[in-house]
Amino acid sequence: MMPAPQRMRGFTLLEILVALAIFALLAAMAFRGLTLLLDTRQQVTASGDKWQQLARLHSRLKQDFASVALRNLRDTRGVEIASFVAEPNPVAEDAALLSFSRMGLAGQGGSLQNLQRIGYRLRNQRLEMLTWSSLDQAPRARPQVEVVFEGVQSLQSRYLDMGGQWRDYWPLANQASMPPLAVQWQLTLLDGSRLDWRWSVR
Repeated sequence: MMPAPQRMRGFTLLEILVALAIFALLAAMAFRGLTLLLDTRQQVTASGDKWQQLARLHSRLKQDFASVALRNLRDTRGVEIASFVAEPNPVAEDAALLSFSRMGLAGQGGSLQNLQRIGYRLRNQRLEMLTWSSLDQAPRARPQVEVVFEGVQSLQSRYLDMGGQWRDYWPLANQASMPPLAVQWQLTLLDGSRLDWRWSVR
């Protein structure tokens, strides 16, 4: 008598549902891990870009302050102003936190016609550079504005006088013809980072 063939046992519905649930859980965990990895990579990239921008800005300012020129100028009203001017709370539309005369850019000569007037200010959480087309400004002359960094919460600037004292403004009555010895910037960024920068002038 032939033995009865054995029946193959399949998966029950419950077993299939349990397997699907485990697979879904593992897939969700893997997706979450991948998402966290990509987010972290994006944050690291953004942070690296930010610090590279700040490094370039620091170098740019270092070059600017090393190129300060002792050349007074006349503003749009014909009033003579000092070569280096800083005011802690500028209110005029085209006013700058600090502005100064400087030698021409790298590659240019140091002759008088290559002198420039530039300035910096903080407006709407953006650090802006102002450039005037000429030292002696025509009536209604406006500066060209360039955003050099975004995301600045506050900026405090101070200036070192000949007596070794830090001042909030420039020029001083007894040092009107001279720029400060050094400039200090204290920046607070929107992410909470704080920077303390100092540069020698000329």
